[in-house]
Amino acid sequence: PRDTSNRFPETGAFIVWAGPNSAGFREGLLGICSGALIHERVFLTAGHCVGRGVRGVPPFIQISASFDPANALDRSSWIPITRQIIHPSLPEECLSPPGCDPTTVGVFPAGDPARADLGLAIFARPVRNIRPAVLARPGTLTDARVARWPMTVVGYGSTKPVPLGITPPPSLWDGARRFKTSALDKVLNEYWATWRLPSRVCAGDSGAPTFVDDPREIRPARRLVAVVSDGGIDCANKDARVRVDTPE
Repeated sequence: PRDTSNRFPETGAFIVWAGPNSAGFREGLLGICSGALIHERVFLTAGHCVGRGVRGVPPFIQISASFDPANALDRSSWIPITRQIIHPSLPEECLSPPGCDPTTVGVFPAGDPARADLGLAIFARPVRNIRPAVLARPGTLTDARVARWPMTVVGYGSTKPVPLGITPPPSLWDGARRFKTSALDKVLNEYWATWRLPSRVCAGDSGAPTFVDDPREIRPARRLVAVVSDGGIDCANKDARVRVDTPE
């Protein structure tokens, strides 16, 4: 369902937008991902979402995030991003096109025990009106009780499969934040775990946080335990996420 009550204010949309240019880029929306505020100036998302911008972006490209739950396409809600960082385990190929998306490019496979598809985006100014997400305790996903706890994935992805080879245009993306129940399948290694299908994690949900309601915690109960990396082009054939509950 849509997050009409702003239940997950720390979850935002990562937006890549092109202005007028002579470089051959179409104007308008170029890329969409999801992510979570984890510090007043730090946004956690998938590494393949930020990988191309690590060495800088052309002046006509605008990188921003929005925490608007109803319409992240509203440019008045955009918070500029000034720096992007990828996890040190990601390969050099992630720093230039075509990026390192394990869903479509295959520079490394989802579940690779040596690669963590994680990235950080640094805001130009602090976000002070939203409480940052809190990371789960180390080893949360390896606790046998966790599979019985409620988990929720929150993102701004498309509601249906996107044709292969295109970036979702605004007509396929309404800019709304949605959340859904999500059940852990199994832990693969220190970097990755999978979630049960069909998950309906789609294009644009890359970087979306997975929250677990940990009954051991009194305040806050909701903890960020994983980040969506590979949901499959068809939104249903696989769902691999990167753990954030490990030192790695």
